[in-house]
Amino acid sequence: MLAHPLSGAPERLTITRELLMRAVRAPMYVPAYAAGLPAAITAAAGGRFEAISGLSGALGSGRSGKLSMGMHLSVICSEDLPRLERTADAPGADFGRIDAEFYRQACAQWPRGTVAEAFYRVSTAPAPVLLLSGGADPVTPPRHGERIAGALGPKARHLQVPAAGHGVLSIACMGELLHRFINSKTEAEALAVEAACAAKMPRPTAVFPIQTATR
Repeated sequence: MLAHPLSGAPERLTITRELLMRAVRAPMYVPAYAAGLPAAITAAAGGRFEAISGLSGALGSGRSGKLSMGMHLSVICSEDLPRLERTADAPGADFGRIDAEFYRQACAQWPRGTVAEAFYRVSTAPAPVLLLSGGADPVTPPRHGERIAGALGPKARHLQVPAAGHGVLSIACMGELLHRFINSKTEAEALAVEAACAAKMPRPTAVFPIQTATR
């Protein structure tokens, strides 16, 4: 039995390995949530799954999250799943093909569009392009940004924010940086936008519940 993270109502849930691995993966998108994983995993090892369930449900639990999941599946099922079998990336040692199987099952029932092969070809950029990657992003790691920047050519600039997860624009000085990039007077000025603040952002440290003293 688990207490629902929002209502507190008891719910019966069967915890499988696949479900647990996906519950661990979800908080890794946001470093502030990932900071709670050590305590949540420790609790789960003792048979208490409320913490890890709450962290996993923190992403996409509201109405907007349900809408974004539908949009997410529409993109993944149309653009990515048809090419999944052609990937050369080896499955992860722990996660294996858990996500691949999840999408394969979901996309079997989800409406999808047809994507032309030309969609996957990246042409040289005719104007400055700014690419942002989070160093702790579990789904689109910086190596993908580097590859795309190389394909876009000399007018592409790839910035890595080492402490960021999947969302980069919402943190600290990144919004201002993007504003300065867009409002630059020349291409050279845009590609030279100062971004030292990105490297200085600290990653949240592990958070453990406060322990009360016992006598």
